[in-house]
Amino acid sequence: MAGPRKQVERHCLHCGKIFSTLPSRLSTGRGKYCSRQCADDAKDTQSERSCVHCDKSFTVPANSTRRFCSRACWFAWHTGSNNNQTNRIETACHHCGKALARVPSRMKSYRYQYCSRECAAAEHGKKITGPKHPHWQGGLLATRGPSWQKSRLDTIERQGYRCLDCGMTNEKHVAKYGWTLTVHHRSPYRLSGDNSPDNLVALCRACHAKEEAALRKRLSPEDIQTMRENTDEMRALGLDKQYDKSRHKNPCPQCGNPKEKKAKLCKSCSNETRRRVR
Repeated sequence: MAGPRKQVERHCLHCGKIFSTLPSRLSTGRGKYCSRQCADDAKDTQSERSCVHCDKSFTVPANSTRRFCSRACWFAWHTGSNNNQTNRIETACHHCGKALARVPSRMKSYRYQYCSRECAAAEHGKKITGPKHPHWQGGLLATRGPSWQKSRLDTIERQGYRCLDCGMTNEKHVAKYGWTLTVHHRSPYRLSGDNSPDNLVALCRACHAKEEAALRKRLSPEDIQTMRENTDEMRALGLDKQYDKSRHKNPCPQCGNPKEKKAKLCKSCSNETRRRVR
């Protein structure tokens, strides 16, 4: 049978009375007061102290271990020369080169170190792009088949020149973005090759981006691989040209194709308008 546990004598921090307590209580920060009444009274008793960092006087409960007047002083003191954390490893931000100090566990877990989320995002944007990205589908296509322009204009006209989701008109879309409403494939063209009316819907630029993001979440890895292969095959057969971003600089308000800077419509739409008038 175990005997009585060894106790140590302490002075009560409130009344000064000598009392006995267990070492285990002292190791956990307890055993400061001889009774609960003294502990409660110590909470109500205020004492004045000086901040370790700025020497400013502040008032705290008598039983508090607080040494700083504010969190700013605590941070300034611990990050200055008084910081005794000597197990840091000197390194540099992989993007901007800023000097950093990291714990060994973080150096072991991460191959590259960054000083901020902005630097990490900028560096990841360089590495995880194009074919290296898991959602890469083969790149942009400049065409959607021989009947694409007709199917596109028919879809916008069928919906009354309005976005199906938010109702933005074609005129407002041209004024805001500089080109006509976009047409979205419910099933990706490079996966199905379908330009039928049931697979097309006219959307504004913002709603189109939301639909594309939702579509990417639904695609399986097998679908993405098939889209990559189909894109490469179309380019190998010469069915697609390199995507030209300049086609959006001066788009025709009717068909979206490039037009002269000072012209109201492209040549094909102008000729069609003249033919109808005649």
